Amino acid sequence: LHLAASTGDLGVVQLLVGKRARKSAADKEGKKPIHWAARRGHAQIVEYLLSSSVDKDTKTGRTPLFAACSFASLPTIQVLLDYGASINLRDVEGRTPLHLAASIGAKEAVRLLLVEGADPNVKDDKG
Repeated sequence: LHLAASTGDLGVVQLLVGKRARKSAADKEGKKPIHWAARRGHAQIVEYLLSSSVDKDTKTGRTPLFAACSFASLPTIQVLLDYGASINLRDVEGRTPLHLAASIGAKEAVRLLLVEGADPNVKDDKG
């Protein structure tokens, strides 16, 4: 399921979920299929997998929104926000999705996050 989500194969994702593949299973990096789909910008797969909760990454405290923001995937960011992803949630280092988008110079992602209500005054653990 992780591979299908990562490569954007919606048909295989649907088949595996239909066969009861665990959408919440984490790989050795602590990432779930939805994290990989978000990271790769596969908005349709993210939307499909959102039939369950948006789980945090077990090692970093990051949700799929963090993954989408770290790769500036605007359609995926929007899908996640439309499904109620927490825009100001902090990871284990106190960073928010806005911090990640800004750190890679993703101006459009930063703009989208601000329009959707991201708090620009949140400081991470480093200040």
